[in-house]
Amino acid sequence: MLAAVAPASPAFGPLARAAIFLRALSADGEEPFYGELCEALLPDLGPAAAVADLGCGAGNLAFEIARRAPATVAGIDLDAHLLRWAERAAEGVEFEAPVRIDAGRFAASPMRVRPGLLASRLAFAAANVLDPPFGPGSFDLVTLVNVLDAVPFPAVALRQAVALLRPDGQVLFASPDSWNGGTTPPKRWLATTEAGWDRVFAREGLETLRRIDDLEWRLRDTPRLHHLYRVHGRLLRKR
Repeated sequence: MLAAVAPASPAFGPLARAAIFLRALSADGEEPFYGELCEALLPDLGPAAAVADLGCGAGNLAFEIARRAPATVAGIDLDAHLLRWAERAAEGVEFEAPVRIDAGRFAASPMRVRPGLLASRLAFAAANVLDPPFGPGSFDLVTLVNVLDAVPFPAVALRQAVALLRPDGQVLFASPDSWNGGTTPPKRWLATTEAGWDRVFAREGLETLRRIDDLEWRLRDTPRLHHLYRVHGRLLRKR
């Protein structure tokens, strides 16, 4: 199946995206971004805490949170293929995942995520962050990591995240501000500066507890092509 996916085929783009995040998820992955983000901003979470990871992809951040806290983590994403791999990874079994070996070819590679995950505390669902399948006030922590600049209506996504929070709930936010005009029209961009984000969060009733700037997020596409982003992040609390 992988050999039949050519650069001009409709499946090439989604598969290439999946391969990037799966490579970063593997036990021997070279991407420390999610660990460094959690080290800097993840709040203390007890066993009764509930976390929603919006735009979870292959589960990279959800797994990192589950390793560091006894909370339950629910991840949602529109990409059902990524979610299938996330569920396999949560089971702790070895499985085959696509790896992009050059500009136009993929190969199947065995993969196992780092041990220590508890599948009973992880759940994944195919859903839209603009209309999440959860009731208001359901979560202690909601994550919006590298998501707002990748959806057509980022203001709606942010308001949905705030609505999901319980009183004094928190938002873990991170973004490289790499707005894509094809996905998000410029008139809907929320902010491009720190001061701009201050105003955006204040309007939504969020106060900044901690922040980090210039965090490196490196995604390996092929052995010769890496995407490097500089990301800023915040831990915010619902007032």
